[in-house]
Amino acid sequence: MIRSAMYALIFTVLAAPAVPAGGSSETSAAESGDAVQATSEAEAPEETAEEAESEAVAQSGGEAEEEAGNATEESLALLADIGLQTSGDPAEAEDFELKQLSSENTRTLSSYEGNVVLLNFWASWCPPCIEEMPSMQTLYEELNGENFEIVAVNLQEDPSTVEGFIEEHGFSFPVLLDRSGGTGRTFGVRGIPTSYIIGRDGRVLARKVGYHEWDGEDTVEAFRRMSRMNR
Repeated sequence: MIRSAMYALIFTVLAAPAVPAGGSSETSAAESGDAVQATSEAEAPEETAEEAESEAVAQSGGEAEEEAGNATEESLALLADIGLQTSGDPAEAEDFELKQLSSENTRTLSSYEGNVVLLNFWASWCPPCIEEMPSMQTLYEELNGENFEIVAVNLQEDPSTVEGFIEEHGFSFPVLLDRSGGTGRTFGVRGIPTSYIIGRDGRVLARKVGYHEWDGEDTVEAFRRMSRMNR
């Protein structure tokens, strides 16, 4: 009798559903749910960090565009103040490749990107060209070391003639040779001297047809300020 009762007790214990220590199966399910929620919450900061990084990049890009836009507007205002015809919607300058006067090598306009460029079309037989070029030399020397360049493109003259003229007057800024006149036509040059101002981002900001006094105090200061602006 006692042995039968013991067998019954053992069977009851073995047949009973397993219950985790410290609680019922309902408690276990709740804890499992809490664990899932905790895991989900642990992953959330990573997603939030990615979103924050994306927002920061977008904000940085927007600020850079706004800064560039402000620099362009300020540059246009400076150029208008010194008597140049400014562009209402600056477009990228047409690139070209021309032979350098000082060597057999060629040079492209795009190689000057990052600098403010005074692109001047001229010829040695042109009186207003001859008159303004000393002021270009002074400007070139004044802004030595700044993000500024002068590129003087001679139109359709023999290299020896151009070289003699440059040496006679002691000009040291870069001179390129447009033997065919094709580059001048691309830029719409109708008469000389004609000058274009190209910003550090490669866009044409302004134009001047005819003589200009390039070494005036306001002009030098305008180019200095432009050369220090961000692109």
